[in-house]
Amino acid sequence: MILFGRVRMLLLRTIAYLIDSFILFILVIAGFQSFLLITGLHPFIGRHLYSISGNELHIWLFASIIIPVYMYFVTMFNTRAQATLGMRAARLQINTTGRIGIGGAMLRALIMLVPWELTHIALSYPKPFWVAHHLQSPLLYIALSLTGIYWLLPLLNLHGKSIHDFITGTIIIRWHMPPTKKP
Repeated sequence: MILFGRVRMLLLRTIAYLIDSFILFILVIAGFQSFLLITGLHPFIGRHLYSISGNELHIWLFASIIIPVYMYFVTMFNTRAQATLGMRAARLQINTTGRIGIGGAMLRALIMLVPWELTHIALSYPKPFWVAHHLQSPLLYIALSLTGIYWLLPLLNLHGKSIHDFITGTIIIRWHMPPTKKP
């Protein structure tokens, strides 16, 4: 794949990820979190922000955001289309020698979300980000560096693969609809 093709594919992958992020924001953040606030089931309701520990924040982020987002990607990667809703909108899909399977989908999603989880850890410890200054956290710089590597790697190899593609033996391809039959 020539450089222009890799740049185009990276742009499509980025658009797909932004669409997925928007969908996940609506479902997980706006939907789920609002539901918990309205019902009074949110664990931090009625508590002063400074009384929430880093451990509590991280467990909450992990249980209410990370796991649902992870499950979204695993489920979507493991569908017959082997694509998330954002990938479908951008007409992309995961291509392997066969189906990616649940194990491959789980590994791909896990690797893909590592920088995101490192950011959550960095913002939770030793104290929540609203209590302590976290811009000097080495984990934030590691997460930012990993994000840059994840984003640049597809430009630097001939097949446009990112880290999760290399590890799971997958590649992202353009999805072409089969021709329709004329009446």
